[in-house]
Amino acid sequence: MKAISGPRILSEIGRWRLLDLESEDPAMNMALEEAIARAVGRGISVSTVRFWRNEGAVVIGRYQSARLEADLDACKRYGIKVIRRFTGGGAVYQDLGNINFSISIPSNNLPKLDRLSALPLLSSPVVSALRSLGFDAGLFGMKIRIGGWAKVSGLAGCLKWGCGFLHGTLLVDSDLSKIRELLIAPQAASNYVRSIPDEVANLSDFKEGIDMRGLKKALSRSFEEAFGGAPISDGLTDFESELADSLYEGKYSSEEWNLNP
Repeated sequence: MKAISGPRILSEIGRWRLLDLESEDPAMNMALEEAIARAVGRGISVSTVRFWRNEGAVVIGRYQSARLEADLDACKRYGIKVIRRFTGGGAVYQDLGNINFSISIPSNNLPKLDRLSALPLLSSPVVSALRSLGFDAGLFGMKIRIGGWAKVSGLAGCLKWGCGFLHGTLLVDSDLSKIRELLIAPQAASNYVRSIPDEVANLSDFKEGIDMRGLKKALSRSFEEAFGGAPISDGLTDFESELADSLYEGKYSSEEWNLNP
């Protein structure tokens, strides 16, 4: 039996789509994530890789408490939005110095015996892209590290709506000082999922001259190699656009979803 790997899973997908698509509003970016995942799961859209950024946001996990993870007063002072995603995991700070990636494939393309454990493997093209640029990158559970210690990417995923979904951040030249100012380290046990402090770093700390354009090109090449062909040129479907608008209005732009509990 062949070992399960991210490239092996992706190579059996067939047609896929690459979206370099972002909104200036972090809430809309998250609405797009869900709309794409739902469309892929229903077979309305082909498997999709998306690159995007948030201008400034604290993004918390589905099962976290906003008040325990983020200094809401500091966020308000800096004009930083707090957005809850639909996947689990911990809180992250995002700005234009990091790139986010997401992968949506039909869940039946994942190994039947342990689909959830296979989700992190979908990020293997990201690791390969970093290695092609000279970084000593490796996948460690739900994290991508440089040199085995510095976390440059945190991953989160889920199996929902018939979709196997994984997304992650990739720190390029982010303002890491904001992490200390905006995120709250766990002080005591809680009924909510708490973030685990980790040693984070930017890719620019390890290599000068790294930029978004070159990184996106390397990522695109790596995903093409993993899928075994170039992406189709389709953009968002009408279904995805309309669903994203609905999710934005009814869910991701609301304080009830983002800040409660």
